[in-house]
Amino acid sequence: MDMTANVSLDTIPKILRRNHLSFGKQVAMRKKRFGIWQQFTWEEVFQHVTWICLGFLNLGLQKGDRVIIIGNNDPELFWIEWGVQCAGGIPICLFVDSSPEELRFFVDHSGARFIVGEDQEQIDKLLAIKESCSKVEKCIYWDEKGMSFYQEPFLLGLGKLEESGKEEEARDPDQMDQCINKTNEDDACAIVYTSGTSNLPKGVIIPYRRQIFFSRNIFPVFGLAPGAEYFSYSSPALTQEQFFGLTAGPDFPLVISFVEEPETVLNDIMEIAPHFISYLPRLWEDLAHQIRAKGEGASWWKRLLFKFALNEGYGKIEAREKNRSLSPWHKISWWLADRIILGAVRGHYGLKKVKICTIGGAASAPDLIRFFRALGVPLCNNYGITEVGMITASSPGDIRYDTVGRALPGIELKIEGEEILVRCPVMATGYWKNTEGFLKTMKGEWYCTGDVGRIEEDGNLVFFDRIEEMIRLQEGPSFSPQFIETRLRFSSYIKDAIVFGGEDKSYLTALIGIDYGTVSKWMESHNLAYTTFVELSQMSPVLNLLTEEIRKINSLLPPGNRVRKFVSLHKELDPDEAELTRTRKLKRLVIGEKYGNILGAMYENRDEVPVDAEVTYEDGRKAKLRATLKILAV
Repeated sequence: MDMTANVSLDTIPKILRRNHLSFGKQVAMRKKRFGIWQQFTWEEVFQHVTWICLGFLNLGLQKGDRVIIIGNNDPELFWIEWGVQCAGGIPICLFVDSSPEELRFFVDHSGARFIVGEDQEQIDKLLAIKESCSKVEKCIYWDEKGMSFYQEPFLLGLGKLEESGKEEEARDPDQMDQCINKTNEDDACAIVYTSGTSNLPKGVIIPYRRQIFFSRNIFPVFGLAPGAEYFSYSSPALTQEQFFGLTAGPDFPLVISFVEEPETVLNDIMEIAPHFISYLPRLWEDLAHQIRAKGEGASWWKRLLFKFALNEGYGKIEAREKNRSLSPWHKISWWLADRIILGAVRGHYGLKKVKICTIGGAASAPDLIRFFRALGVPLCNNYGITEVGMITASSPGDIRYDTVGRALPGIELKIEGEEILVRCPVMATGYWKNTEGFLKTMKGEWYCTGDVGRIEEDGNLVFFDRIEEMIRLQEGPSFSPQFIETRLRFSSYIKDAIVFGGEDKSYLTALIGIDYGTVSKWMESHNLAYTTFVELSQMSPVLNLLTEEIRKINSLLPPGNRVRKFVSLHKELDPDEAELTRTRKLKRLVIGEKYGNILGAMYENRDEVPVDAEVTYEDGRKAKLRATLKILAV
């Protein structure tokens, strides 16, 4: 009996079935294992999803049950999320580096009955909290390496779950179709937790209709064709990967590729050469640091060639910005630079065939966009929030690098006071266990983002910062610290920058975290020795280098908004110490409290400040660190 007739494609399970029936033999995914790329067709993907769905039903999963998934981007993670959706459950993906304490919070808050972990590392986290999470019935894993000695009865390998699903499929071949037909566009397809920069993370309930609305509205803006190669690297705990990989992936459809290991990402992306990449700002910043450091650290003639080629790239985009044509000579010199040097750089970093790259999740500096555009990489800004989805997007043809693009079709924007308000036909249905909290963010049909922005005459949106993050000094209007921080982080030598001020302060100060990789190479190129990170961060050549970088940014700012003093931190900021979110957003309140003695010293007539810091390692161990930090005037 055909149960698919007259069924609209309004949920991801229905789209997956469509792909199985219409594109069954087409490649859906690639995963590198043991150095060899393995391909999975949509037919094979749907088969795995079917077995996982029916396996979960055998375990007793009911409609609306929450299933936590924690692991790296893998085909198995995607199959598991889609299988849970087909069974009527609600998947919740978490960051792979979440601590046991963070995992306990998400399990308790969501009331999850099932947890899926990638490997032994994740299962060990689950075992550490299992006694205090009595509602968890089964813990499932898909990488069996090292798991043969675990005998706990609540542990189950993905292979055995799929075996159970196979038996169920043989018993009732129509059950999968029945499950899929029961899914509705208003059902929750996922719960995505906010990053929790100032409060506890909130679980945002996302319906299918919202995800599919954006999938069918964004790709015409991007100019991609079905079958485009997509590189899946952003965590599925993020809204953008839930949208790009897990929804648009099957809906468009895209060919989704996964790296073998996080450590092999550069080599793997070179081999794939995708058409579409979406990274968080910190990843693009790190990549820019690597490219510039490699160019500056090359032999003298290669360094000159890189500088020449980059200048030609900047010349081309500047001509486009000013709506003027390149002279014949500049056309030839740019062509040579692109053909010989810039093309090689793009190829080395897997960007040779890319047609669109997106940057989202946090603010980014216009200089970052201009740098990649000069390399010939079509990097585009966008703006979105977990509660609404993607709100604005720019295309490769846009030249306003200080904006986040125009509103997508069907979305309206307005500014009330300084706040960005959004009206969208499809949104999240609320916060998990906090409906009242979600209603408070609404003004009629308009969602109050809590972000400060401005709409330009051409419809482009300029995003500044969160309202609560804006700084006002004793004199002058309020301004965005992110505006300064993102520009400081564009420096190859600065990994983190946190700007502080206040109505009781007369000037701005900053905490600077060095980029250990590029600074250490700079030291090596100048034949300077050091022993530890702490020593490196306080050496005079390094402090002088940072001072010059800050002066460059200060020269672009109004006098009242310039950083007057800074301290080079003795350690990197770390999500495990609650200084950053898992997406590497700054937790300004936590940092301000933790480093309050340093900040206070910068507003006193002092040249240095002693610190006693507690460092938390990845395995949970803690250690004491003592140092004397120098205070520098700019």
